[in-house]
Amino acid sequence: MNKKFWEDMRANGFLLVDAEQRKIAIFANEGGELVIASYEGKGSCVSTICPTEFARLDELISDAKKIALDIDANLSADYKAHEVICKASDRK
Repeated sequence: MNKKFWEDMRANGFLLVDAEQRKIAIFANEGGELVIASYEGKGSCVSTICPTEFARLDELISDAKKIALDIDANLSADYKAHEVICKASDRK
């Protein structure tokens, strides 16, 4: 995937992530498949998902989102607790 590919993805509003060293595009191809294209630093990857796999994809994404949000909430709570402890230590 070259620079033009990512420019086209950007122009069509298909980019989920648009950073210099990290890009993710999601779009439908002409064959009716869902395409997920990603770029990480030096390498690119393209995956396609057939319509018969969409329902399972939705389930997996939903489950993974719940787990990720729980992890993030716990990390945020740990970080906030750490900040409170550090501030209390600074006051001594």
